[in-house]
Amino acid sequence: SKHAVSAAGGPAGVAGPLTEAGAKQVLSSVTDRSRSIFALLAEQQIANIDAEADERIGAAAAKSDGASPAKKTLNVTATHMSQYAIPYESLFVMAREKFIATSDQALRGLLQEFRDHGMVVTGVASSGGGEMIWIPLARNVLERILQSSDEE
Repeated sequence: SKHAVSAAGGPAGVAGPLTEAGAKQVLSSVTDRSRSIFALLAEQQIANIDAEADERIGAAAAKSDGASPAKKTLNVTATHMSQYAIPYESLFVMAREKFIATSDQALRGLLQEFRDHGMVVTGVASSGGGEMIWIPLARNVLERILQSSDEE
């Protein structure tokens, strides 16, 4: 499900948009817990994109003669990633279930390093849905980062 989210201001002192190399560099210098929270958020964003791709395929199949179109992954650019933001509350619940962060304060602490580097952005859902959080990187970049962190 897409959200219209307005970002709560850009990170201070971050030059230009986030790059894949920059993100990997930050990830290599943070704790395992921080890396886990980043991966959790990235996986969730990708799942949100896939859910929308499935909805679109379903709608297209309903219009055609029941022949289902080939599954296509949407490569969402960094600019549009805020539409696939997840509620902060959901991230907290997942982090708690996986014992990555057991308190709001612990989770915010883990996210702070990423916020400082512009790797995680928070905003408010226009629908009044509270705090939303996302990684401003294109889907294919998120996937490459997740793959390279799995290989380490």
